[in-house]
Amino acid sequence: MNKRGLTLIELGLVIIIITIVTTLIISIYKSIAEKSVFSVAKSNLAILQKQIWLFYNVEGRYPNSLDELVAAGYIKVVPVLNIKYHPPSDEVVVASHPYDGKDDIGKWYYDNVNGLIVIACTHRYLDGIQIYKW
Repeated sequence: MNKRGLTLIELGLVIIIITIVTTLIISIYKSIAEKSVFSVAKSNLAILQKQIWLFYNVEGRYPNSLDELVAAGYIKVVPVLNIKYHPPSDEVVVASHPYDGKDDIGKWYYDNVNGLIVIACTHRYLDGIQIYKW
């Protein structure tokens, strides 16, 4: 008697293979999603720095805050900083000195004397570099 179909061993192997492939796909998706979130943060950081420099070239001084960039029309809004280590925030810490890397607050940090902006986060990015050193 010749019966056609899958044995339990064959069925088990198919389920294991499907599970492995699904796990790999989910892992790849999470990696891509994580990289895209960091890419947005890096891009926003670069845009803010360029607009600060543009403000300086036009006005002859650095803006007192990022809200002044918004009011002057250099940016529409302060972008939300969304990195996986901290909750999303559009808050800006304004200081008259560079970020020292001691406080891990996950917000924009703007030095209005030197016109430098960083992300106040001491966690390391995927390449091992601390985020505030971007």
